[in-house]
Amino acid sequence: MSTFILLSIFILDSTYTLIIRFFKGDKSFEAHKLHGYQKATQNLGSHTKVVLYITLLNTFLILPISFLILQHYISWHSGLILSFVPIIIINYCLRAGFEK
Repeated sequence: MSTFILLSIFILDSTYTLIIRFFKGDKSFEAHKLHGYQKATQNLGSHTKVVLYITLLNTFLILPISFLILQHYISWHSGLILSFVPIIIINYCLRAGFEK
């Protein structure tokens, strides 16, 4: 489960965007630039900055949560919530899945 949490940024970005596009009636498999990381790149103007922020998020939030799960300090349920909620909020703020 902790491996899944380590990949949560990528999994949630894709899943969140696909769900939004599905409910909007967009074709799921058409090319688009609506993922959270693509929106972040547009907002920040640099892939390097986005990769840096993702690395920081993984290092200081996701990795410690995975460690706490592995050491049985928290349950995997709690770990999922602690790691998923901030990523979902980030995608929401970036308006992932939407044109503007």
